[in-house]
Amino acid sequence: MDDTNNPSLTILIPTYNRAKDLQQTLDAMCRVDISELKVNFFVIENGLRNCTQQVVEDFGERLPIRYLYEPMPGKNNALNKAINEVELGQIVVFTDDDVTPKPDWLKQIVGATERWSQYDIFGGAINSLWPYGQPPKWWGAGPNGERWNLAGHGQFSKEECIYPSNCAPCGPNMWIRKKVFDKGYRFDGSIGPNAKINVMGDEGSFLHMLRKEGYKFVYSPYPVVGHRIQRELLSPLGIKKRIISEGRGSVRIYGLPRDLLLKRSRLLWCGHRLFALIFALLRYCNPINYLNANRGYAARLEAIGDIAYNIESFRIFWESSKPGWISFPKKCKELNK
Repeated sequence: MDDTNNPSLTILIPTYNRAKDLQQTLDAMCRVDISELKVNFFVIENGLRNCTQQVVEDFGERLPIRYLYEPMPGKNNALNKAINEVELGQIVVFTDDDVTPKPDWLKQIVGATERWSQYDIFGGAINSLWPYGQPPKWWGAGPNGERWNLAGHGQFSKEECIYPSNCAPCGPNMWIRKKVFDKGYRFDGSIGPNAKINVMGDEGSFLHMLRKEGYKFVYSPYPVVGHRIQRELLSPLGIKKRIISEGRGSVRIYGLPRDLLLKRSRLLWCGHRLFALIFALLRYCNPINYLNANRGYAARLEAIGDIAYNIESFRIFWESSKPGWISFPKKCKELNK
């Protein structure tokens, strides 16, 4: 029986080759108020062993914490490792190895979970902590600036609410009731950041699956974490890699675009995708983008995402068509489930 007056929480922190950032995060976790709560922290090192285990063990006297290792690359594989092997609390909290939570973070999570007792999936506020104190000038300069927001939605709403259908919780501050995992739901190990495949969409693919199963997601502005944006992600190469991986991940999560057109005519679908790719390339090369440095850079980033999206669409289309055109409609349907 659930002890609603004194709920148990499991905090999962996947990490890859960032022992210094993890140390800073765990130090911040030591300042989180866990009185009257049953809390266990699990750090899952993924794909590369370094000094992470020692960092975790050094916090053993300050936090109820345990180290796990998952050799298979991929953040989702690391999360599944913990979900499958540890005794989960009633509330499973997901966060990153580069966050700084507010002291009342976990108590606010419990409060939101109790207020929305009929819901199982939640997201909280994420504040960007910039390495230089403020975001770069081009950040959000384009019409769809949120598209490359590395920290999620920030303060999505001033009040608690149900996420609209086009929004969902983000990895640095998300929690789910244990009963969801008791039903067998798991993260897709073939998608998400890892050292070998540059495709984003870890929690995105998982939440998309749950939404299709009928789950609704709750947002609460009260549990707050700061997300420390990595300097390398703000370099020209770093931000482009991020945008490309998000563009590729969108296809993996939501399936091939224009699926109705694809079922009617493969040729028309290819023509439509080719036109979209050419249009994205023209937007990237548009000389107007160079008249306004900040807005133009943001527009080029948006175009890069669309280029990656369309190239990945073609790639998945081709791979699915290899065994023969006759079986393709069935495969297309499977991709768009």
